Amino acid sequence: AERWPSIAAFAQALDTAVGVVRSAGVPAAAEDGLLSRYEMGAPLGRGRLGSLVYKGTHRALGTPVAIRVLRREGQPHWDAVRARFLLEGRTLQAAHPSLLQVRDFGEDERSVFVVTDLIEGPSLSQALAEGAPFVWSRVQALLAQALDAVAVLHRRGGFIAGVSPDMIRLTTEDGSERLVLSTAGIRSVQDVLATMREQELRGQEASEQELPYVAPEILMGQAPDPRADVFTVGVLAYQMATGRLPYRARSMPELLGCMLQAAPVPAAEVNAEVPRPASDAITRALAGHASARFASARELAAALR
Repeated sequence: AERWPSIAAFAQALDTAVGVVRSAGVPAAAEDGLLSRYEMGAPLGRGRLGSLVYKGTHRALGTPVAIRVLRREGQPHWDAVRARFLLEGRTLQAAHPSLLQVRDFGEDERSVFVVTDLIEGPSLSQALAEGAPFVWSRVQALLAQALDAVAVLHRRGGFIAGVSPDMIRLTTEDGSERLVLSTAGIRSVQDVLATMREQELRGQEASEQELPYVAPEILMGQAPDPRADVFTVGVLAYQMATGRLPYRARSMPELLGCMLQAAPVPAAEVNAEVPRPASDAITRALAGHASARFASARELAAALR
């Protein structure tokens, strides 16, 4: 008597738990939007803001896609989260091989979704877990791609502040490895606060999904600019080159203090393979005060060559 009364009821409960939207029993608005155009496939993993990413297929064209769904249920700040989700989709409307192309956007009363190209390959987070630190030649190549993409975003007024390895994918293109940024960055500290869990806001834990990659001035309320993105790329560079984060803490205030008080151990001292000039460039990119960093992605790219 304590079990689900039917297989259908059990399946519906599982779908609700993981955010799957099936054609049977969903609102007409959803049928007219996501499911009318795309066939939902297997889940690929979690995305930013608590969204879920699925494989999908365009029903008419048969094109494989990735579908990122953000459900309203369980989101106490829905308007802020929805606006940020939509902003990411708009920001990524830029042609570059290292920027994931957004193909479609839609919403109904229960969710919003973004459809992008399907990138076959692991996330940078998975690659780091399997083999960090990377050899320097690999780090250098991936950073060059990322910084070139960031420069394109900057010309469009977009930023990658807070992008973490979970939001970056690695694929193979003509026999060479290609880094692809799958999401845009935050625009203000409110974007972070609106999507943080209560434990993080109370200082009981600091999320490693996003906070360590956000420049300290943004955490203090300033708007992002190219120097803030230099910091984000600096964190990614340090992590790829050393296998660890430059700044770690148990709460956001403690993390902010670490970023502002002292520079991390130079990458060359953690991994002797990292050339000293490149290590110095990474340290400068990680400066707690924005004025001490490189002024643009192009400047950092030149220093890392």
